[in-house]
Amino acid sequence: MKVVRQGLPPLRVFFDRTSRVLFFHIIYPFIVKQLLLMLALVTVMFSCAAQNSDTIPRANLVASGLTCSMCSNAIFKALTKLPFVDKVSPDVEHSSFMINFKSSGVIVLDDLQKAVKGAGFSVDTLTLFLNLNGVGVHNNDHMLMDGIFLHFVHVPTKTLTGQVSLRIIDKGFLPDAEYKKYSTIIQLPCYKTGKAAMNYQMGTIQVAEGTREYHVTF
Repeated sequence: MKVVRQGLPPLRVFFDRTSRVLFFHIIYPFIVKQLLLMLALVTVMFSCAAQNSDTIPRANLVASGLTCSMCSNAIFKALTKLPFVDKVSPDVEHSSFMINFKSSGVIVLDDLQKAVKGAGFSVDTLTLFLNLNGVGVHNNDHMLMDGIFLHFVHVPTKTLTGQVSLRIIDKGFLPDAEYKKYSTIIQLPCYKTGKAAMNYQMGTIQVAEGTREYHVTF
């Protein structure tokens, strides 16, 4: 007589089923998410690499804590060492530096701030000068210009044409007291971190969560 035993499935079958559930419900979705994030970052990198300084040819940086021409010279030397900087014109009287960017390469605004800090001083203001032709902007708008992700905050809806000046208002680019003032006005997680709080689509570019973005105002 053939005996049929009922009860739990063989241990090998149990683990096979468990492995399949684990893979398709946990591991596979995680791998897909990571691949999509990597693809988004690669897209951003290639988009940035293709940019040049036609839109943002220069910027004006005002430093704080300077007491003499030697202080100005220390910042001048630090800024001119940056690979994307073409020329720096210091104004000792006003503690400011007009920075012309090279026509190729990626501009990294954080490196400007780090250069000033490394020289022993801090950034009081950083103003970007843009050449635009009928670009419409509104509050909470996002744009990619010369490899820099800009987030417009506390601005009216308007069309920008000709030379336009935009001030960076992120932490480290203005006095702490002024940053705290803006923090009470701009209730956005990305303003506290300086990074995109979520994935979002900007034209043909997929911006990944955590991408560096700079908050600007007029």
